[in-house]
Amino acid sequence: YTDRTVRNRGGEMLWTPNPHVAIKASFYKYDLERNRLFISLADVVADGTMRASPQVRDDFNNSYTATLTALFDYDIWKTHNTTNLGITQFRDFYLLKQGTFYPLNAAPGVAKDPRPSTSAVATPGFNPLTDPYVDISKLVQTWPSQVATPPWIKNYEDAVYGSHIIELFDGKVGLLFGGRIQTYEVKANPSFNIGNFKNAAWSSDINTLGLSWNINPNIVAFASRSVSFEPNLNTYLISGAGATQAEKSANPSPPVSGVGYDVGFKFGLLDRKLTGQISVFQVSRLNDVAFQVQDLARTQADPRNNDNDPNNNVTWYNPSGKRVSKGAD
Repeated sequence: YTDRTVRNRGGEMLWTPNPHVAIKASFYKYDLERNRLFISLADVVADGTMRASPQVRDDFNNSYTATLTALFDYDIWKTHNTTNLGITQFRDFYLLKQGTFYPLNAAPGVAKDPRPSTSAVATPGFNPLTDPYVDISKLVQTWPSQVATPPWIKNYEDAVYGSHIIELFDGKVGLLFGGRIQTYEVKANPSFNIGNFKNAAWSSDINTLGLSWNINPNIVAFASRSVSFEPNLNTYLISGAGATQAEKSANPSPPVSGVGYDVGFKFGLLDRKLTGQISVFQVSRLNDVAFQVQDLARTQADPRNNDNDPNNNVTWYNPSGKRVSKGAD
C-alpha cells in the first residue's frame, strides 16, 4: 500500500425511563481511502521469466451502521418475561478507480518488463533471481486520478429482529424464541446518492429456538436450534482479468444458508468451585464461498483461455455444496 487512511467515529445512547424498560441507540461511521500500486508475483518458471499481475488503483469506502433496540423486563402471572426488539440499518458505499499500464514491453525507460510473457509474445524477459528491481511506477500509463470516475456501488442491509424469553415454574424452565427479517441489496449508482439501479437482493427470516431446564441448582440442561443466512456480496461464479462486470452481475455467488443445533448440560460441582459444560452440536452451511469448486470444463472451453493473450483469462466456478460440522465439547 502506498497510502491508507481510515476514519472511525460514532457513539451510543442508553435511556432507562423505568426499571422495566431500556432503550439503546447507536451510530458508527467508517471511511477508508486506500491507494495501491504493486505487482503480484504469481509464478517463476524454469527459464527465469515471471508471471506477474500489476495493479494501480484507488479504493474508497464510506459506510455506517445505525441500531435502535428496546428491552422490556416484566412479569405476567407466574412467569417472568424478557422481550428484546430492534432494527438495524447498514449502508456501505464503495468506489474503485483503476489506472492503466503501458502495453507489454512498451513502458518508457523499462529495459525488461516483469509482466506476463508467452512464447507468442516476444519479451526480453525478467529474471527476479539476477535482474534488479523494476520501478513499477514507470509501467503506469494513466493513474487512477486521471481516469473517469466509475459508478459507486452500494451494499444495503436492513434488519428487524426480536426475541422473547419466558421463565416458568419459578425460573426452573426457560423458553427462548426469536426471529430476524433481513434484507440485502447491491446497487450501482451513477452518482453518490442519485439514480439507484438494483443489481441483486436477498431477504431471509432467521429463526432461533431455545430451551433450558434447571434440573437442580447445580445442573442445567439446554437445547437450541438456529437458522442463519448471509449473502456472498461482491463474489461471483467467474473471476479473472477477462471477466466483465456484466458477466459478474449475471453470475453472482448464491447466498449462504445454514442451520445449527446443540444439546447439552451446564454444571457446577463442589460448591460451584468446578463448573463446566458438556454438549453436542451440528452445523450445516450451504453455498459457502470459501469452498467453491472450479468448473473445469467451462473454464477450459472459454475462448479467452485459449487465445494468445494471457491478460484476459477467466475462471468459472460451481456453487459449493453443503458443509457439515458436528462434534462435542
